[in-house]
Amino acid sequence: MSPACLLSLFFFLLPLERVEIQGPISFPQSQIESLLKPYYGSEVDSSLIEELAGRILDFYGDRGFPFVSVSPEYLRNSSGGLILGLRVEEGSPAVVGSVRFSGPVRTKREVLLRFFRDEGKLFSLARLKREISEANSSGYVEIIGFSVDTSRGKPVLVIALRDRRANRADGALLYDQKRKNLGGYLEVDAPNLMGTGRSLKLSYRRVSLGEQRFQLRYREPWLFGTDFYLEGEVLYHFAESLFIKRSVSSRLGFKRKVEFYIGEKYEDNVDMGDEGAESVFLSIMGFRAERLSGVYVPQRGVRMGFEVQVSRKKQSGFLFAGGRFPRSGPFSMALRADLRFVRKMGGEKNFDLIAYGGSGSLRGYREGRFLAREVATGGLELGYNLTDKFYLSAFVEGGMVKANMAQFPVGYGLSALLPARSGYLSLAYALSRERGFSDGLIHLSYLLTF
Repeated sequence: MSPACLLSLFFFLLPLERVEIQGPISFPQSQIESLLKPYYGSEVDSSLIEELAGRILDFYGDRGFPFVSVSPEYLRNSSGGLILGLRVEEGSPAVVGSVRFSGPVRTKREVLLRFFRDEGKLFSLARLKREISEANSSGYVEIIGFSVDTSRGKPVLVIALRDRRANRADGALLYDQKRKNLGGYLEVDAPNLMGTGRSLKLSYRRVSLGEQRFQLRYREPWLFGTDFYLEGEVLYHFAESLFIKRSVSSRLGFKRKVEFYIGEKYEDNVDMGDEGAESVFLSIMGFRAERLSGVYVPQRGVRMGFEVQVSRKKQSGFLFAGGRFPRSGPFSMALRADLRFVRKMGGEKNFDLIAYGGSGSLRGYREGRFLAREVATGGLELGYNLTDKFYLSAFVEGGMVKANMAQFPVGYGLSALLPARSGYLSLAYALSRERGFSDGLIHLSYLLTF
């Protein structure tokens, strides 16, 4: 009688008494059977048998056996329940001779080998799972699957993958009906520049005719062949009748699941209000972390960041935490908290203060509406996915901003995210205490992924 017939005769959802391993194996049967003891007493069905087989495959896979097969041999009734016989065919252990990548990818092979460090090592399923998780979390590629090819003698680990659309170009027009002013921004972010793992980010923001902001950031990964990276940034912020702010910074970081960094920043600033000028060096220390999932925008997950900048005359810093959490069905909820501060001996000047308001912070207020030494804001957004790519949400944002006196801005509005060619179109209508429905702020942006 075949194993399938045996299983069908005894499928009465009886408890599992024990598992017996059949076939010549390289490990003591007791060692393998001990893995399965936590399942003893469970009702026997097809899903349980699949789970038991999976535990055995993982056991062998972690010990260099990639060609194992597990099949049910018999299912026998006894006084204590059912006895399940599983036949194990081990195959041969494998030392990985080389790693081959298959799929349409532009990411360089030497970059991929930083994640998959298997050449010359005994095959390990546990190590491979960690490497796949690390490669997926990089944002460069998506791993589809893997296999071991022995057709040419030495085992070859074959990784099937594809490039992610990690590069982004994000542009927006921000229209202020009350002031009849048109602003906007353009950002280009390439986290996997030409498939090398290097990143480059360009940003231009036009707050008004007299206020503009330019920013360039570059990251050199794997410094000296290690997981350390070097990041540099140049910033130019010009606000007519207020200040000119120029800064150059460099950071040295160590990137794991949580990214720590230290560095130096040089600021050369001019305050047009009192014709004062100042140059200062600041020491930087902080961390960044994010864990996102989902293919489409908005992605689910959490983001966190903390940074302090310190000199003898000035201290500043921020703490940011935010996350988007799925609710039942297509509903989702997003939360955000943002704390920032500036402290300076002798009092702050215009260029020291934090420019706040606008897209990404308080959408019901124009860009740079507030200049403050202390900021504490938060936001709540409730969203609904009409489809995988079509998203509607309602949001409320508010908090405290303090310069000479504290202000408590509150904004709210509606937004929509729609699929467009190779990207997403976003539209938001935002109101606040300063704006009624007839003169709300209109945010229209387009995100291109490539």
